[in-house]
Amino acid sequence: MQTIKKEEGEVLLLECGDIFPHQISDVQTEPDCKEDTISENSESEVIARILVNGMNQMGYTAMAPGPFDFSLGLEFLEKISSEFTFPLITSNLVYKKNGVSFGKKYLIKKIGNINVGIIGIMAVDSFKVLPITQQPMELEIIPPEQALADLLPEVKQQADAIILLSQCSYEETNLLLKSLKEINFAIVSGNIPEQEQSFERIVLAKNLYGTTLGCLNLFPSPENQFTIKSKTILLDKSIPKDEIIHKMIIKEIVNRRDREVEKQAKALWRLSPQEYLEYLQKQQTDIKGQKK
Repeated sequence: MQTIKKEEGEVLLLECGDIFPHQISDVQTEPDCKEDTISENSESEVIARILVNGMNQMGYTAMAPGPFDFSLGLEFLEKISSEFTFPLITSNLVYKKNGVSFGKKYLIKKIGNINVGIIGIMAVDSFKVLPITQQPMELEIIPPEQALADLLPEVKQQADAIILLSQCSYEETNLLLKSLKEINFAIVSGNIPEQEQSFERIVLAKNLYGTTLGCLNLFPSPENQFTIKSKTILLDKSIPKDEIIHKMIIKEIVNRRDREVEKQAKALWRLSPQEYLEYLQKQQTDIKGQKK
């Protein structure tokens, strides 16, 4: 990103979501703590925090969350989103109790002399990919076409170009673009169909596991029409590691280890003498078993 920013100047750095781990893997301590909630020290939460800190460091502009970003719980996402230096764009995701948007409905960002509107949507059935216990029942996904039809006139008044971050499929997104002409371009989170060229305004697709970076250049005309040039950069081993990000990851790993040691010490402190003796015997048995 540093290279691109040096070459291009101001850039929009956008994310279509599903950045958090897709599975929860709790880190268990000895003795076993009977807790129903996810430990703050869980591996998945540590990874999520590393990702957020990295995105902050890179200077992201906005993100439209996907269903897996809720896999650590609605409360966790609400809490950690306060640490973001960029907004979550949720044009059709609201709280059931009051209809208030979960994140920002849209963002207007000025790049050079162009005002860019950024909107983000989820498919109505997006949360079905999560186990029922992880689905945020407090939230409701409004049908995308309905939500955008109400929102776009307001966005269009402020924006020269509108970019859609879509968690819907290519086909669903293409249908939306046909009926909602105000949207100039869409970036889709999902697999690329074989006949990609048939989708004229879908210009970029998110690649699995973040192994690529899509770059889009907009060229305005006097009539506020835009031509585009897009390319995909493969994020392979030829890309040098960022020392700041690397140090940040090491620091988070060390902090996690320290929290685990502290948690284990507190758990041991609560044991009776007999329970502590049984714990030591179990530890010795485990060590002997490993030596065999």
